Amino acid sequence: MLIAGLDEVGMGAIAGPVCVCIAVFEDRKVMTDLRDSKKLTSKQRIKLAIEIEKEVLEYSFGWASVKEIIEKNVFHARDLAAQRAFNKLQNIPDMIYTDGNHLIEFDNVVKQEAIVKGDERIWQVSAASILAKIHRDNYMMHLCAKVEHKYDWANNKGYYSPKHNAGMLEHGISLYHRTHFFYVGKILYQRGEINKNQFEKKYNRNIKKRNSKNTHKNGNKNGKKNGKKNGKKNGKKNGKRNGKKNGKRNK
Repeated sequence: MLIAGLDEVGMGAIAGPVCVCIAVFEDRKVMTDLRDSKKLTSKQRIKLAIEIEKEVLEYSFGWASVKEIIEKNVFHARDLAAQRAFNKLQNIPDMIYTDGNHLIEFDNVVKQEAIVKGDERIWQVSAASILAKIHRDNYMMHLCAKVEHKYDWANNKGYYSPKHNAGMLEHGISLYHRTHFFYVGKILYQRGEINKNQFEKKYNRNIKKRNSKNTHKNGNKNGKKNGKKNGKKNGKKNGKRNGKKNGKRNK
């Protein structure tokens, strides 16, 4: 029986493609010390990848481009990348464990189980996660050189970071940026490439989400402050009250 793990990398990045890996193992194989690639250092991933290479029967990668991410949205693009990875396999697995809560439609009928935090709980998914992360990271380092290191992709791998943000602000947006993502749209607005109305219309959903989060955050902060303030007030009142009562009793 063949068991496969499936995981993707690059969903939350603001630049670069999405990469999916499917790693196929014989069911008698067992690997320990594997976990979510995001919780490992680069050195740890490379070391574990060497061990995975020894045990894996086969693995394949599928990609979805920035254009596909923009046109189809990142979730459909992820499914497309997964289908491409599956279509490259020579050994069709009997079961695929997928990270998350979403099952993917493949041309062949194959059993699947979607597991939330599967990259932490199922070692085959962890293996796919590690291989996908290394593969995409290497690609982003290649892209970094291609765009003359303007956005620090060698370090942030296309995800948001202060240096990435500063690079976009200084040099503008590249062909590899996901223009429908909020942070990229904000740069377009700050550079005057879109006006306020265009920005608010296109990124309205993101703006509302952020405002809602900030309101919730501020509400919690104010609640804690008021709670402390009221607690102190009540403490003082009760202290005075009890002090008076005790004073009368002692008399």
